[in-house]
Amino acid sequence: MFAFFGGALLKSLFVQTILNQYKRSHPPTDAEVTIVVTDVQASTQLWQKASVHMNRALAIHDKIMRAAIHQTFGYEVLTEGDSFVIAFHSAGDALKFAMLVQERMQNYAWDSPLIRVCNEVYDAYDAEIFEQATQGRNFKAKELLLNAVSSRRIHGLRVRIGMHTGFCQSRTHPTTRRREYYKGAVTIASAVSDCATGGQTVISGETMAAILGE
Repeated sequence: MFAFFGGALLKSLFVQTILNQYKRSHPPTDAEVTIVVTDVQASTQLWQKASVHMNRALAIHDKIMRAAIHQTFGYEVLTEGDSFVIAFHSAGDALKFAMLVQERMQNYAWDSPLIRVCNEVYDAYDAEIFEQATQGRNFKAKELLLNAVSSRRIHGLRVRIGMHTGFCQSRTHPTTRRREYYKGAVTIASAVSDCATGGQTVISGETMAAILGE
């Protein structure tokens, strides 16, 4: 019996290794793909207030992103400023990527001047959101929301992540030979990302269904 389970385990590990090698060497198909869109919240204000520190912080952000992409078998589609678009073979890999990024961004030892600027910018943003959310509410509801916002301190840069699983169009760039993805799932993933605030990961219903089905 032990030999049977041992053999089944080795077979499972072998199949997983082959699958991971395939995902590492082949871009996802456009038939069904999970697209992830990320960006740094309020990056324009942060650049205006601390351009020197943001230059270094963005380099660290990019390093964290690419390490997580590699670790979870993602395919970097596009990078523009502080925004990444990534394609994944599976929704589960995309979720692991998001968890790794948020954890590593939160735990990184950011420079003290950058943290001060982040706190200033994000506190102002939270106050504005709080004011909008509490219009017309009673005092008790405002107190509960204020406590929720106050206890939600994100350390350093805040990254917004959104993802959607579905169909899109793709093509191979004639010069770079990289795979490009557009329309469909890419457009929806971008809209889902816009729903997130810094430090949050938002997934579509289709991505949730794909994760539960894996």
